[in-house]
Amino acid sequence: MIERDSECRYYRDKCRLLEKKVEELESVIIKEKKIEEKLRRLYCRFEAVMDSLDAFVFVTHFETYEILFANKLTRENFGIKIGTICWESFKENANGPCSFCKSIKLLENNGIPNGVHVHRIKNIKDNEWYELHIQAIPWVDGSIVRLEIASNITKQIQYEKERLKSKNIESLGILAGGIAHDFNNLLAIILGNISLVKIASPADSRIQKYLDRIETAISQARELTNHLLTFSKGGIPVFRTVSIPKIIKNIAGLTLSGSNVKCHYEFDNNLYPVSIDETQISIAFRNILANSVDAMPGGGYITIKGKNTHCPLFLVTGDPTCNHYDKFIQITFEDKGIGINEDHLKNIFDPFFTTKLYGSGKGKGLGLPIAYSIIKKHNGFIEVTSQPGNGTNVEIYLPAFVEIKEEKAVPINQTVNIEPIMTRRILVMDDEPFIREMFIQMIQELGFDCCTASDGDEAIMHYLNALNERNPFDIVILDLTIKNGMGGKKTIEKILEINPSVFAVVSSGYAYDEVIENFKEYGFKAILPKPFSIDQLKEIIAVG
Repeated sequence: MIERDSECRYYRDKCRLLEKKVEELESVIIKEKKIEEKLRRLYCRFEAVMDSLDAFVFVTHFETYEILFANKLTRENFGIKIGTICWESFKENANGPCSFCKSIKLLENNGIPNGVHVHRIKNIKDNEWYELHIQAIPWVDGSIVRLEIASNITKQIQYEKERLKSKNIESLGILAGGIAHDFNNLLAIILGNISLVKIASPADSRIQKYLDRIETAISQARELTNHLLTFSKGGIPVFRTVSIPKIIKNIAGLTLSGSNVKCHYEFDNNLYPVSIDETQISIAFRNILANSVDAMPGGGYITIKGKNTHCPLFLVTGDPTCNHYDKFIQITFEDKGIGINEDHLKNIFDPFFTTKLYGSGKGKGLGLPIAYSIIKKHNGFIEVTSQPGNGTNVEIYLPAFVEIKEEKAVPINQTVNIEPIMTRRILVMDDEPFIREMFIQMIQELGFDCCTASDGDEAIMHYLNALNERNPFDIVILDLTIKNGMGGKKTIEKILEINPSVFAVVSSGYAYDEVIENFKEYGFKAILPKPFSIDQLKEIIAVG
């Protein structure tokens, strides 16, 4: 009996001890579960942060390049799986790590990480640009691993290219704007005096033929300066709503006439209308087509496509953070010519850059820069892709037309009533003495009276004196740009205060100035671009 009680106590003690151990174990398990839950939550937070990043984040083994971690964006975009080799996942037909990964030194000689290394690369798998931030970090198991964070900078690269192109065009514009005005003034003097010589020469003499040739050459020189002025801050388009296919077919017909190159058209039905300056856009299209013809000396076909699309506005605004899309039409010129190599392709929008033979008549290097400038002024975008031997594609994006209601102009109150007179009196304002003298000779040759002024103040003085003497001027011709004095824009404002019905003509060597393009809005009745002939001046006087 005693032995049984002793045995029972023994087993009770064992049970109590076992229960205590169980309680301790349960306590440990509960603590472990709490730690595990805490770690799980921490990992979930970490994963949520990593997966929310608009960047590719991944960790690789320092030696084997095995992927140890990859965030959601990396996994989804490149099909990355943990345990695969990174360079096999990111590159096609790769046989080893990327050159920059092999060459950069992530650790000091003592094994301590030495900071972040930054590289820009273009991934041939998705044809996108990335900026890589690479550094060595300690991993969870105590080893050193490679952390790589890649951001897609394709928009930024495109923006930088556009900014560089715009800067080059703007630099030429500053040069062209200054030169062309003075050059057109010189041409005006030459052409004006040639007109006078032609009047003084017998109509059937050989001199007339020579003078005609000179006039033709001056017209060509004027066209060249006007092309240069397209780069300047002038050249503001005069918009009109049109259908692009008709314009393209007309330009293609004229440009390809006489060549062994034909056109094939692929235009979508119901192509959006666009609001453009038809003259400027025609120049852009003609330049592109001319390049395609030159690229196919043996003949061939140019395919021109047009379709409705939505274009990312960052290409137009230059703001890489702009993610908005708007309605555009995409016009594509495809040729099967000799193509452009990569080194030349990055320079094709640089003014005066050309791969054509200088002296051939085709090597001015202004065709694409002019096209670029025109498209930009239409709030559009142009891109060229090409491979040697496989032709060239030129893509142009133009915004679709959105109708804007215009406010009606407020009529000007007529405050001065001047009786018409038979003899025309003309006031000319120009800061160039030779041009003033030329005006006097040409106007007198036409049988009219001329008075000249060198700036706005003098012109207003002559105008007021003529009114006071009851012998007013019938026509006022004002040069737009006056050095060291009041120009035509300010002068016409003051003359309109005196006489709102004045017949004023704006004259300038800037063929594409805003005032020239919209002369009526500034109070002028007509324009007389320099250079001009005596016949053109005669037409202006006849209208006035």
